[in-house]
Amino acid sequence: MGKSEKNPSKIAEMPTAQANRAVNTEVRNVRRRRVFETKKLSTSVVEGLLPIRGRNLAWDKRIPGFGVYLTKTGRRVYFLKYRTTSGVIRKPKIGDHGAITCEQARDIAEKWYLEARIGNDPSGERRATRTGETIADLCERYHAEYSTLRKKRSTVNEERGMIDRHVKPNWGRTRIVDLTRQDVIRVHTKMARIPVTANRLVALMSHMMSMAMKWNLRPDGQNPCKGVEKFKEKRREVYLEKPAIDELFRTLDDSKEFNTPTSAFFKLSVLIGTRPSELLLLRWSEVDFARKRLVLPDSKTGAKPVYLSDEAISILGALPRVAGSPWVFPGRDPSKPRKSMRHAWDRIRTKLKYDDVRAYDMRHTFATTGLTNGVQLHELKGLLGHKVLATTLRYAHVLDKDMADAARKIGKAVMA
Repeated sequence: MGKSEKNPSKIAEMPTAQANRAVNTEVRNVRRRRVFETKKLSTSVVEGLLPIRGRNLAWDKRIPGFGVYLTKTGRRVYFLKYRTTSGVIRKPKIGDHGAITCEQARDIAEKWYLEARIGNDPSGERRATRTGETIADLCERYHAEYSTLRKKRSTVNEERGMIDRHVKPNWGRTRIVDLTRQDVIRVHTKMARIPVTANRLVALMSHMMSMAMKWNLRPDGQNPCKGVEKFKEKRREVYLEKPAIDELFRTLDDSKEFNTPTSAFFKLSVLIGTRPSELLLLRWSEVDFARKRLVLPDSKTGAKPVYLSDEAISILGALPRVAGSPWVFPGRDPSKPRKSMRHAWDRIRTKLKYDDVRAYDMRHTFATTGLTNGVQLHELKGLLGHKVLATTLRYAHVLDKDMADAARKIGKAVMA
């Protein structure tokens, strides 16, 4: 006798109403156990499920996880229970009995079971297909639920620019589940003239696709960016030599096109070597005039000090301050920093005919000027805020002429 079965003598001693309930419970339990012990779900088994408190269900013994349950409203629903490779348990609905037959449900369950066994996630794939979310939708979710929470503000701004200029125009209306490797290769190839940007785009899209799979918006293991061959990147080291620096400063001083903050911005870029984004986000509270340094709390490489020359201190001290604004370079809305100096720089380089010089190249100019004037590599590493010396070594090529001169001096000394 099972644990749940009542002793007949005890049932006989119960009041009539209670005894009837006990008997009915025993009948349902017996029938339920009979269903659970079935070796194969069939129409008769499914239709034989009786209503009980809670959810009455039966498992098929031939296809692991395949089952049917009876709802409170009397619907009999087929489903498959399985675990994904990441350990998540899924219980997708196959269909209602009557809308599909037991054998049709079995065929679907077997197909899904085999897919799950080889690492696919049929439930996630169906959900992604059903929602039909687009790449544009993914961009917004990625920005709100990942980037802004885990990345630095400057990186988030760079990604937003990449998304607005390249991701949305090319794939914005494409459904997440429909993006293919050929779609990615086509855009990547089209951007061959800007290989660095093209490679960064693929890297960003690859991570966005990984997050889409994590959010069950795309089947696991189907990242269309995997296997896309990156372009070879040639390092671009453009910098201004002393005559060009003098010409730039004279233009900034003499031209009426450039107001004091604009002139100060580009002079400081050459004098202290900060990244343009770091300078745009500079607050007056981060300027330590007494110790001649900036204290940046959140640069690309983390918190760091930036040491200032007397010339840089003089330029900062002469800048006008906007009442109520914390920013050294405030925007039109004084409560916010200026977003970009790109348009101002375009006017400057057009005037000076510096077609291939970017605003970021002022940082390169700072580095190469330092090396050619006796600053050691380890000192330059600190000034630039690099985490490792290997990054600073990219500027070592400017010392080639000095090394050649040194080699000639040693040769003459040996042969003298």
